[in-house]
Amino acid sequence: MASFARVFLRQRIKMLLLAGILLTLHLPAPARAQSAPLDEYCQVSQTEASRKEDLRRAAFAGD
Repeated sequence: MASFARVFLRQRIKMLLLAGILLTLHLPAPARAQSAPLDEYCQVSQTEASRKEDLRRAAFAGD
């Protein structure tokens, strides 16, 4: 009984690893296509943060 469970688990692990590898090979193309808007969003957020920092410095310099 123990050997049956061991063989079953070994086959299950192999199947899950194979499925994971196949999904990994299949998914990078859409993931790369979605990374461009994310990079653009990060760049806009950094620009906006630096603009807010400049406004804050100008407000303190005016006091």
